[in-house]
Amino acid sequence: MIRYAPAMQVFDGERDQKQIAALPHTVFFPCDRRDLVVCFYLPWSIKAAQIEGAAVAIRLITRFNTEAKCAGTPTRTTRLGSTTFVVLSPIVFRSSGHASRDDIYRTLRDEGCWEIVVRLNTMDGDTLANGIRPDQEGALALLERVRSTFRFVR
Repeated sequence: MIRYAPAMQVFDGERDQKQIAALPHTVFFPCDRRDLVVCFYLPWSIKAAQIEGAAVAIRLITRFNTEAKCAGTPTRTTRLGSTTFVVLSPIVFRSSGHASRDDIYRTLRDEGCWEIVVRLNTMDGDTLANGIRPDQEGALALLERVRSTFRFVR
């Protein structure tokens, strides 16, 4: 279960592959069909803040079937509902004048490693290398609010 903003587009990992493939290339990675359960895409284009899109992706990585493979190198842990997730160091990608930042959260369950990726994309390749700018914090805060509502239900 997850709550998301009305402005977000929701893509099912199995049914919506054509729509996912049409997303801007900087958003595509966390919403790639491999391992994807669902992707919540925020189609923002805020030129003043250099934001060109953002997403929260929920993935199930069955090949990461042990605690060590799932956890990677965590920096800390956080709880979502009754589940503890490890938090990996943010990953920043830069290419052709664009930058993407991924905040990654993982937990091991019976089915495999559940991963939540929070991605913020900018039109300025140098922006995210030095951290989030004040005018980008609102977009990241919205993504974090969505992520924080994730719960496993039976």
